[in-house]
Amino acid sequence: MADSPCTTSQRRPRLLRRTPHTTRSCTPLGSVRLMWWKTTSPTRPIPANRSTSASTGSACSPRAQIGYQAMPSIIASQMRGSVGCSCRRQRPTRIYCVCGVAATTCAIRSGTCAMSWVSSCAFNFPTICFFLPTRATCRYFLCGPCITMSVYHVHIVVVYMCICIHTRRCSRWLDFMHGGGRSPRNAEHVTNWAAEVRQNVRRIASHPCLALYNGNNEGVKAISSVMHGTPVKITGDAQAVAAMDYAALFDSTVRTVVGAEDASRHFHASCPSNGYAVDDLDLGMHIHRMGDPFGGSFGDTRHYDYTSYCLDSSKYPAGRFVSEYGWQSYPSLHTLDAVTLPQDRAWNSTWAAHVQHHPDGNSELAVQNAIFFDPPVASSPRHFDAFVAQTQAVQALCIKTQSEFYRAQRNTTGSRTMGCMYWQLNDIWQAPSWASIEYGGRWKALHYHIKRAYQAIMVFPALTGTTAIPSASLDSNAHHRDVWDPTGARVGIQLVSDLMHAVATVNVSWVLWAWKSDTIVARNSTVVASMPALSVVEVLPSTSLSELLPRGVAATQAVLVVAAGGADPEQQTQNELYLSPFKLIDFSGKRPLVSITVRVTAQADDGVTIELELHSSALVPLLFVDSPLDGRFSDNSFLMLPTEGQDAVAPKMLTFIPWTSSGEPPVDPQAFVQTLTATSVARDIEVQVKRA
Repeated sequence: MADSPCTTSQRRPRLLRRTPHTTRSCTPLGSVRLMWWKTTSPTRPIPANRSTSASTGSACSPRAQIGYQAMPSIIASQMRGSVGCSCRRQRPTRIYCVCGVAATTCAIRSGTCAMSWVSSCAFNFPTICFFLPTRATCRYFLCGPCITMSVYHVHIVVVYMCICIHTRRCSRWLDFMHGGGRSPRNAEHVTNWAAEVRQNVRRIASHPCLALYNGNNEGVKAISSVMHGTPVKITGDAQAVAAMDYAALFDSTVRTVVGAEDASRHFHASCPSNGYAVDDLDLGMHIHRMGDPFGGSFGDTRHYDYTSYCLDSSKYPAGRFVSEYGWQSYPSLHTLDAVTLPQDRAWNSTWAAHVQHHPDGNSELAVQNAIFFDPPVASSPRHFDAFVAQTQAVQALCIKTQSEFYRAQRNTTGSRTMGCMYWQLNDIWQAPSWASIEYGGRWKALHYHIKRAYQAIMVFPALTGTTAIPSASLDSNAHHRDVWDPTGARVGIQLVSDLMHAVATVNVSWVLWAWKSDTIVARNSTVVASMPALSVVEVLPSTSLSELLPRGVAATQAVLVVAAGGADPEQQTQNELYLSPFKLIDFSGKRPLVSITVRVTAQADDGVTIELELHSSALVPLLFVDSPLDGRFSDNSFLMLPTEGQDAVAPKMLTFIPWTSSGEPPVDPQAFVQTLTATSVARDIEVQVKRA
């Protein structure tokens, strides 16, 4: 039975148990099929004649066996050569711990390939399951395969876990988070917790998508004397009590119960942590590797920085596995309209303070916006709309850049980053958060940027060595004109491939577009003769920005556009690097005209296909096409290149994918055209929409 990657007509998902003769095809995963065995045994073998072909290549095993089989525990093995990829067309079947010199890092292993994780953290999905319509719930996990995520990190309290989160295609990293803090170790509480863990492991252990268990969210840091390289003031007695609390609940209880119920999967001590130095279930011995849980040499780490210029990748620390990073943003006005009054729509309103659960979060958002943009004029009737759009743009640019940086660190000596998971995938209500998908399923700008950052072939223009300091004052439009210094800035270009096979030839080109003239002022290109499977290739060594820019052109006057691709259309990719904050760019002059032609084609199933053709008279950064109708676009929040003039490019083609269930009327084309809008948070534009 075929399973479309983006349909939402299914009932609430259930754990499916099928015979070996019944398979469920997963459309976005190519030829790979998932099989649900009738038995609930997590160790049921997969018959050889039921395995399935995957992408072939000299560097990796050409076959991946997928089925109702748990992933074996992480096994230590020596790192050899350049390893690392995301599971674009295969689901991972094994997890290994790949060891470097005096350090460890974790990776999925499928066949003979060590594969990196590109993913997001899903938060409190029981709330989503119980309080959102089923079709809206499906949108969250259906979005992962659409942007080639390989793992979801599910943060939940075990007793409330619902089965709907274990029926989609991506693997799951499951937290027994217990609120993310210390807990009592009295006998009644420990006994109750052991029962909850046991029941839930028995319920989900036989599902093929479960990758590993995690003991706690940020639990080890309560017993650490060093964090982020800085000593923590904690008395010996307090640390001893915290260590006993942690050991009683998470080692003696959670770790022991999980090991007894499902020894086939790895148990990570805590997130973040340095993992276990000794982990022997037979001996019942679990010895933590102590030290800074946010260090980069062992286990996983996390990084949050709300004040730096986030397009500068030198601001990010190296890590073997980066399990959390992120920036906040507000959801769209479409989502907020249902829960706000006109007087609520201000970043410093009583309502905004009430729903902002991150300390000083709204002030931080205003400061983050000021790094890139002029603050909206408070007297403007649409100042809150602009504020919201700025938060989404900053979040998208920052998380996209950090994700690309970690993907490019796979083979870097000293880091060998084999996975990254941004915080967070979903919202649980209509409020500011770190999510890339709003409550109800609407995509923020971030989710479109992540879709591009997680492509199988990705080109990464890395900016380093800049300085940007936001002003403490947000009352003036002129206070932050000279706080960004590109004097020491450098730019390098890296090509990242997560393909399971080598690509014979990849053409890479990079051009500099001038904002004022909307023309190309410099261009260069090269050919990567052979792009190995699962690799990172340096296309342009780190070069001084002043050398890269033509004489007389400043960083504030140009944008770098990089494109790469092989013979296969799926291997085509493009990326851009904004060389300065948008507030420093001179966008004076005639407003760009963006014209959108909508073409609607009727389908045999009474549905419609909606395609958009976009033209622009000039460069438009962060162009966002929007509709209040339920659905998403094939791409969004992108740099629109001019389709007229001496360096005109082809029109931008988009598709609108509506979210309609079986039995519901299709999207009304006329209503879509009438409500379609396009905006740029960085530049004032004129928009014309017409139907072909």
